Amino acid sequence: MMKGGTRPRRSCPFTLALRRATRTVLVASLVDSGADCTLLPAAIVHRLALPFVGRLLLVGVGGQTRPAPVHAARVRLAGLSCLARVIAFDGEAIIGRDLLNRVTVLLDGPRLALSVR
Repeated sequence: MMKGGTRPRRSCPFTLALRRATRTVLVASLVDSGADCTLLPAAIVHRLALPFVGRLLLVGVGGQTRPAPVHAARVRLAGLSCLARVIAFDGEAIIGRDLLNRVTVLLDGPRLALSVR
């Protein structure tokens, strides 16, 4: 049971921008160390007109597979700025291991806090 109904913070904001573009959008994202790649809502991918770079087969937790479009984006996350492949998806934004492996992530359970450096 958690004190006072307090819930742990399960999202981490990160900034996404098309390379050399002036438009950026701040996306509240779930941090998922079990996800191989970073997923973004398709509406955001289309609004920023991120360049299409290919397709891959996305495998869900239950084993369902479906083809998914891959786009290129300039991502900023806790001091990291890099060009990354992102998957256009219909669900919530998810930061996967492709980006998490480039930063230090600290989950402090007793304090109900998540930090990314």
